[in-house]
Amino acid sequence: MEKTMATAIQQQVSANIQEPGRAPEPQVTAWPRWQLISFRVAFLFLLQLTLPLTARWYKSALAVRIWPEFFVLSRSLGVRYISIRSDSGRWGLASFANWGVVLAVALVGAAIWTWFARNSERKEYNALNYWLRLLVRYWVALNIMHYGIIKVFPMQMPFPSLANLHTLFGENAAYHLYWQHVGLSTWYQVVLGTLETTSGMLLLFRRTTAIGAAMNIGLLYNVSHSNFAYDGGVHVLSAEISLLAAFLFLPYIPDLYRLLIKKENVQPAHYRPEFKQPWQRYAFQGAKILAWVLFIPVFVYGDYKQFYYTNYSKEPRTPGLTGSRGYYNVTEFQLNGKDLPYSPLDPVRWHDVVFEDYSTLTYKVNRALPVRVENGSPTYKDINKRYELEGSAGGRVYLHYDVDEANQMLYLQDKNVLMARPNDNGSGTSGSRSRAGGAGRPRRAESVKIAWHYSRPSESRIILSGQDEKNNSIYVVLDRVPEQLPILIKSPVPGEPLQYSPFFGKRYPVHERSYDGFGDPHISYVEDDTP
Repeated sequence: MEKTMATAIQQQVSANIQEPGRAPEPQVTAWPRWQLISFRVAFLFLLQLTLPLTARWYKSALAVRIWPEFFVLSRSLGVRYISIRSDSGRWGLASFANWGVVLAVALVGAAIWTWFARNSERKEYNALNYWLRLLVRYWVALNIMHYGIIKVFPMQMPFPSLANLHTLFGENAAYHLYWQHVGLSTWYQVVLGTLETTSGMLLLFRRTTAIGAAMNIGLLYNVSHSNFAYDGGVHVLSAEISLLAAFLFLPYIPDLYRLLIKKENVQPAHYRPEFKQPWQRYAFQGAKILAWVLFIPVFVYGDYKQFYYTNYSKEPRTPGLTGSRGYYNVTEFQLNGKDLPYSPLDPVRWHDVVFEDYSTLTYKVNRALPVRVENGSPTYKDINKRYELEGSAGGRVYLHYDVDEANQMLYLQDKNVLMARPNDNGSGTSGSRSRAGGAGRPRRAESVKIAWHYSRPSESRIILSGQDEKNNSIYVVLDRVPEQLPILIKSPVPGEPLQYSPFFGKRYPVHERSYDGFGDPHISYVEDDTP
């Protein structure tokens, strides 16, 4: 009797002891009806947001020439049924209209699915749920790592230009102020990027999914609300990442509640597919390893190479006129030989001039100019880099120039004209362009290339002469203003805005040949015109 009881106890103990390091296999139980219906809705909803369901996406994918550009395409995954072209459609609640349509399609699809499955013997969707979660995990990881790495190599929010620092506070769009604050705090941007990259990497591994999902919820929830507050225009994507991260975190809540609130011992048990054939196991493990290699070392190296060895950036990198960087008063201004005295109301005479240390010259006049309220995408050609002028008003003209130091000539093009397009009311501003669906790419106007001769009687004086875009003769005397900016910049930006500490290296391209607008002449780059 005692021997029989001891054997029974030993068998019970052995049954309760799990193999070290291995989670118990979950018990397959029938799902309640509400859970089955909820899963069908979630399944169809998430598939529409994460899968490449448009022909345009595949067309863009076939045009990719370098690996990092493929990751940029992750932002356009999913289907977009509707795009509302209005202020609310760009920055407000109407921008989520596509979510409503996606949900409506999912509800209708789930109702049809439920009707067809009314006599089915299937009582759970454990396997389908596993593959859906795998898809969502990698989608979230791909998106958040892209934005994380371009903060680790501080490309997303560049250091403010000198012209930006001389733009009045009220002449900046709210989002531009926010991005410039982050650009000033380089280490904050790097730390934020490190957190985002880490949270994405954690999602690539099943055992760290809960931690990665929790980090993504917190990070992207904050990003979404910041974009709402400052009209950043990327609140939909950040909210989408946060929503999908919440879906990933949801199954862990019961165990965390039992562990942290009820103080109970918890042995997590989550479904994993069982592969009966050896080739299935090898294929699955090989696919995982390949994904890890592509998502981590290849992805990181691709952005590292772009940052250090190509001209791919938001701010121009071609060096400007040697020793010209600074803020200048317009001491003398002649138009067609006639001297124009200073007047703050004069729509022709320049008020001030800024030479950046890269190839941008700006001057301020009292007239309305087109204003673009977008975030400025990185690109390879300096003439097309518009981050420095977007979100800024105040009548400042941005000119890209090439220098011929031998003949003391500047060859300039107006970036405001290149980036201007009429909006719906014909005012010439472009503040209503919708991010959703890319409604209406800008029609690039013809920018006249003008030539100005320059002379430098002293280190602080520059004299420009030539013709403007209307063939008027101009003669301008500029005197640099010695100034100490009120913003104290510490490490890792100890001096010039484009010169980082040795940890970041020099932000100019390593190879001089990339100054012509391309990082490698042997590669045919694809322009990224996404805001």
